[in-house]
Amino acid sequence: MANRVLCIEIGNRMTHVVETDFKVKEPKIYKSFSFQTPDNLFKEETLADVLPFKERLDAGLEEHKIKTRKAVFVLASSRIASRDVVIPHVKENRIRTLLYANSAEYFPVDLEKYQLSYRLLDEVEEEGEQKYKLMVLAVPNEMIDAYKSLAKVCLLTLVDLDYIGNAATQLLEKNIKNDLYAAVRLEEDTTMITIVRENKIELQRTFPYGIADVIQAVQKSGHFGEDIDFYETLEKMRKENVLTLEEEEIREDITEGFRAITGNVSRVMNFYSSNHAGAEMENVVLYGIGADICGMEQYLSEELSLPVSGEQLREAFPQEKGNTGDYYPLMYLTCVGAAVNPMKFRLEDEKEVAEKKKEHKQIHIEPKQFFGICVVVSLVLLLAVIPYYGYLKMGVHKLQKERSEKQYLADEYKEYNQAKTEYEKIENLYKETTTTSEGIGGFIDELEKNMPSDILVRSITSTSESITLDIRVSSKREATKIVDELSDFESISDVQVESLEETVSESNQSYVDFMVICTYVGGTADSETQNETTMNEDVESLETKQQDQTAGK
Repeated sequence: MANRVLCIEIGNRMTHVVETDFKVKEPKIYKSFSFQTPDNLFKEETLADVLPFKERLDAGLEEHKIKTRKAVFVLASSRIASRDVVIPHVKENRIRTLLYANSAEYFPVDLEKYQLSYRLLDEVEEEGEQKYKLMVLAVPNEMIDAYKSLAKVCLLTLVDLDYIGNAATQLLEKNIKNDLYAAVRLEEDTTMITIVRENKIELQRTFPYGIADVIQAVQKSGHFGEDIDFYETLEKMRKENVLTLEEEEIREDITEGFRAITGNVSRVMNFYSSNHAGAEMENVVLYGIGADICGMEQYLSEELSLPVSGEQLREAFPQEKGNTGDYYPLMYLTCVGAAVNPMKFRLEDEKEVAEKKKEHKQIHIEPKQFFGICVVVSLVLLLAVIPYYGYLKMGVHKLQKERSEKQYLADEYKEYNQAKTEYEKIENLYKETTTTSEGIGGFIDELEKNMPSDILVRSITSTSESITLDIRVSSKREATKIVDELSDFESISDVQVESLEETVSESNQSYVDFMVICTYVGGTADSETQNETTMNEDVESLETKQQDQTAGK
């Protein structure tokens, strides 16, 4: 019991709670339950109305007779930026310092408002040197403070935080032994696709589409009755296959909700295969809140033409005694994974750490005792220092002699650094002479031929690698169709949806704004890397090139 924790994942609609082992290789699910997330719990990543959440959490803990009060929260937010980076092979206690020193290269944000966290992915070799490959996060400080406050109000001891992308992979790497597979996490409003090869994460993408549209379509149909809530509908869909309903209209609405999911999963797998010749997916591993929907595995298998199953993960977590009721381990997988090896977050600021050290050092000693201790310590130090001083003096003399004898090495090292700097300048200049931006012409032609006339393209930003479109349409369904059309362009090799926001205007007219990044076929991007760039980075790069061209003229 002493080593158990509560892992809590707070979603937009549902909150999952698991009692499991903390930092062990083979964790178990002792107790688990879910409840509907109260409205207005968070407002712009800060804590708002917390009392309804506390009441529902306390009720669930009491119902399942859970006494554990140590907690680990799982973070999932579109405001968390993630990047894979490679750094020199340094001591572990220097990694964080190195990341902050080079933070401007990874994230174009104000680091005073963010905390950097990381996970060591692998050790790689570049140019004959051993280096670290890391997954690095930039998490808003106010988000971390909100979860710390939430734990305090709920009378929980916050022992750690973890990122949803890291939490799931802990158990995938341990329990799935296939050489190459795609792991798909189906949640209410998001779908996360992770490509794993030989137990290493090769690619991870998250899209703003989940099973919420499907569940809402079932609710609207009235198939399970009127006024049935989200979680009740999900429970019934786990027992009855709604994909085989006789009503064609209802079945079409449900299938339409799945198209965005299957389209994005297929697109990510095709993108990976196109950049890795001969790489063939063996299967798809399914988990998350939507993994237990009846008929889901068969439907995705037919759509993706690959075996789809979550059985390996189910078998890894058999139901423990005392965990009564319906049991869905695939829904709680990220909660369990968060307790295995959380990412390295700092839950205390420098001021709190300094105060604790000060309290620790405040040991009461009587004045007479203190004086006696000082005298004894002084005598011991004096006797130890005198012979040691003579030894150091001899050592210094020896080192000075060696330095004068090997002065020529310093001169050669200086010449080497000068030559290396000149070489790097020439190499960078050569790289800048090669660029490919011919893709924009063919892309514009295809855009005029294939896009509907009623869409509004609010802005276009193009680089040698890709073109970014800011588009406004009337609905999510129209947005999905446009993304599917773009993915079929001959001038484009990959399409990524960066953001999607549905808005209702003052005149009660709804519209959807979303941003897509289309990668050119034959662009100058390195096809073997998965690093991404933000819009700010693209704009800064374009402005710099324009300034260089003006100076040249």
